[in-house]
Amino acid sequence: MTEHETEALCAAVGLRLTRPRRVLLRVLREATDHPSADQIFARARAHDPAIALGTVYRNLGILEEAGIVTRHAFGEGYARYELATQQHGHIIDRDSGTVVEFTDPALETTLQAIAQARGFRLADYHVKLWGERE
Repeated sequence: MTEHETEALCAAVGLRLTRPRRVLLRVLREATDHPSADQIFARARAHDPAIALGTVYRNLGILEEAGIVTRHAFGEGYARYELATQQHGHIIDRDSGTVVEFTDPALETTLQAIAQARGFRLADYHVKLWGERE
């Protein structure tokens, strides 16, 4: 997701783009992992040394509520974050904690069929798989 796209999303939901929010969105755009709030805070300080941990937590909550950021619980006792982008699943390596994203059209078709068979339209889904490297 580009800077322009994240700014457009904020504008679409009426969310003012404050300096801390710009910094957090930049950190999340640059992330190649699914960082925790503490990791986001450390990375944000590289862009803005004055940013406070409370500001990071508060704004992550606001961005999550606005649908711009997705919060994940991968069973580690803390949350990890990413920008809300195309629907995808996650495979979590039990040994290293590494999170690998995946998309699978056949899985999405199956999930849609499951929902439809029960009288629902699939609106959202979260697929998390835990595995061990072979």
